[in-house]
Amino acid sequence: PLVVLTADRPPELRNCHAGQTIDQLKLFGTYPVFQAELPLAEKDFQLLRQVRELCRTAVQSALGAMPGPVHLNCPFREPFLPKTGLVSVEPVHELLKDMQPVSRIRSVSEVSPDLPNRTLILAGPRPWKDSEEHVRAMLRLSRKTGFPILADGSNPLRYRARKDDAVVVHYDRIVRKESLWEDLKPDAIIQWGEPPTSKVLREKLVELDLPGYLIGSSKQGMNPLHSRLQYGGSLIDFVKKVDAVNSKFSMIWSGEDQLMERALQNLLSQEHALFEGDIHRRLAEVLPDKAAVVYGSSLAIRGADWFMPRSRKGLLPFSQRGANGIDGTVSIARGVASGLGQPTYLVCGDLTFLHDSNGLLGASAQESGLFIVLINNNGGGIFEFLPVAHQSDEFERMWATPQAVDVAQLVA
Repeated sequence: PLVVLTADRPPELRNCHAGQTIDQLKLFGTYPVFQAELPLAEKDFQLLRQVRELCRTAVQSALGAMPGPVHLNCPFREPFLPKTGLVSVEPVHELLKDMQPVSRIRSVSEVSPDLPNRTLILAGPRPWKDSEEHVRAMLRLSRKTGFPILADGSNPLRYRARKDDAVVVHYDRIVRKESLWEDLKPDAIIQWGEPPTSKVLREKLVELDLPGYLIGSSKQGMNPLHSRLQYGGSLIDFVKKVDAVNSKFSMIWSGEDQLMERALQNLLSQEHALFEGDIHRRLAEVLPDKAAVVYGSSLAIRGADWFMPRSRKGLLPFSQRGANGIDGTVSIARGVASGLGQPTYLVCGDLTFLHDSNGLLGASAQESGLFIVLINNNGGGIFEFLPVAHQSDEFERMWATPQAVDVAQLVA
């Protein structure tokens, strides 16, 4: 285990033949088990949180199951010291509050979760097929602790919960209401793999800078919130280690979730123009039990998060949330259908579909079958939520980019 910190010149002095400057990014090739570049030194609390997370990940990687050297490149811009002397270390004390030193975890039995009553379980998008054992373990964790589960529209927990399970689906609406958030904000989080799709929820959690645990994923850097998360090991072993705390937190969240569902049903029952939300609500009714559903990025996965109700249908949701791009979505859906050996449903927008229309090549010979629900809203519907949608006359041409394609003819 070794952490190598290399001082470097700032980015503007690279690639211009400036003195004492070489390319230090990936200086040691593929030999480090983890490598990253820290941001330029600045007295900014959000940047300091990023530094904290990168340093924690670096030390944890060096001490991991496959220990080895890590490399952190550290650029600096002159002047190296402010005129008033050294920068105050007060923010650092606040940053490190309640954090435990990283140590080599040789087995998950060494993890001893210590969680407050007001703990939220974040169940974000899942890009793979989860075992039923893991799904049951997550529900068991919530039942024995009273911790509510915020289940993404692309997470299997939304489609496995019993009526009395504290699986919350309207959290994006709840956190938008400041008075509710004040009563419901957590003191800690348990994150199962990827964080939720909801940008509003992520922003609220970033403000809180919470402690907690990341479970069920061996991926490095699964903490875009830059929270005080520690590695909790495997999901099954973590659930066994958590003591029951009999929290009433889930009852408060579930109550607000039920109110939101009734309000949404009331609104959708009123006469209105067809929109994306109607499609997801209808899909919740007509999709067969245990159907595999692939959600495209951009608006499709958000539509599922906002409008797919909880159910006992046992749907198998899949999504591609690496760079959140639309590349290869049709091909991915065909791969899911082939891998599962069962008919698969793809829900996506028109740009996502057209971007990978060549993914249909050879589809006529595919035995499993792919049913594509194409939400044709004439371009990038997700961009309608950007401020530029109301600020530029060029929005349609430059951002929405509607395409003049006869999709039915293309499919034929």
